[in-house]
Amino acid sequence: MYVVAGLPHAPPLQRTPGFYHDFLGVRTRIGYTPLPAWVEGHVFGMPEPGKPFLYTREEWLGLLSAVEEASGTMVVVELGAGWGPWLVAAHVAARQRGIHDIHLIGVEACKEHADWMRQHFIDNDIEPDRHNLIYGAIGPQDGTAWFPMIDPLTNWGQSAHFHPGSDMLTLTCVSLPTLLQKQQRVDFVHCDIQGSESEVLPAAIDTLNAKVRRIVIATHAPGHDANMLALFHAHGWTLEVKEDWIVPERDGTQVWSNPRVPAVRGGASAV
Repeated sequence: MYVVAGLPHAPPLQRTPGFYHDFLGVRTRIGYTPLPAWVEGHVFGMPEPGKPFLYTREEWLGLLSAVEEASGTMVVVELGAGWGPWLVAAHVAARQRGIHDIHLIGVEACKEHADWMRQHFIDNDIEPDRHNLIYGAIGPQDGTAWFPMIDPLTNWGQSAHFHPGSDMLTLTCVSLPTLLQKQQRVDFVHCDIQGSESEVLPAAIDTLNAKVRRIVIATHAPGHDANMLALFHAHGWTLEVKEDWIVPERDGTQVWSNPRVPAVRGGASAV
């Protein structure tokens, strides 16, 4: 299991109808996920082999390592944010470690999911207007993107397109250099953009090298796995953990740390 020094146990939970909870105390509406009805009121423990959990252990390793390394302040970015699960988890974990200067940046291209992100903040006592929650697309450059018209209750697997297409919605597209231009340091990025990582991240690699301490990347095909491995290895990043992409059951996951942006308070002890 993961043990993160300095992360206290979450306070006792008041179980809420229509929600499930995780080991940090985060409450999530069951309507945001395709999980079965039994999860209502369920508390998911620390992610361990053989135990059910919504996300991978590798993703939790990336997040909790970032929280462990932070000190005083924390900046977290979620690309393809959905309802913002990693933003809220980071905020709750950081507060439990005594960090209260927290800035969250989320980008989501589905309007309904972006609205759910704001509600997820409110459900967990986080004021959304104090953070930067964007309905739009992350892209290789600033401008316009196109996003398919989807059923937000069932479809979480669409990517933004950077050329016009039929039956698509037009929305604002922002690049990572623009999104992060006001940030000196970013502690954690979670990137799950449904295949666009091979376009978006190479275009922003100089910004990532200069500012980002740790990134978790969800990959959606063997080619994307290979592209990300080649890109980050070529720029001197450290691959901390990796889970291969397996069709069609799960995305791949890569967790990278950047030696150019050192830890603030020593190494992480997530093991």
